Amino acid sequence: AALAHNLLEDVALAGAIKQSGRRIFFRYGGDAVRTHMYPNFQQLREGWSKNLALLFPATRRLAVLRAAEFVVIVGGLSLAGVALARHSLQPALLSAAIGAALYVNFLMRIRKAHFSSLADLLAIFGLPLFAYLLWRSQLCYRQGRVAWKGRIYAQSSRA
Repeated sequence: AALAHNLLEDVALAGAIKQSGRRIFFRYGGDAVRTHMYPNFQQLREGWSKNLALLFPATRRLAVLRAAEFVVIVGGLSLAGVALARHSLQPALLSAAIGAALYVNFLMRIRKAHFSSLADLLAIFGLPLFAYLLWRSQLCYRQGRVAWKGRIYAQSSRA
């Protein structure tokens, strides 16, 4: 009952279970459980804005890092294509190497989530959205006003 008033009740519940000495295991539950979290983008934005600043300690730093990661990966690979079209082999190789190295690093991180290969490959396009949601979450907490399901929760500053 004490967890019901927590904005991150699932995280608080997991913390209480771990604190009691029990272990938590995760498994794919598509055959056993169904959930529908966010029916539209507005609710997704609101829900993630509520959660991310609490889940990630350096929210602003992570937002900048993920946005920069996207820019360097996409920019590096795009620049490689432009340089190659202009027959500038050395800049093309350098740009491609930088973009590809960061993309491989990104994929190695994403693979740990056990999504499909196609989802892993397309996850790069989620980076700017994730950066935006991190930034927005940090801003909501900094302003001390977190919206969730039509209510405004006054929160202590977090940033």
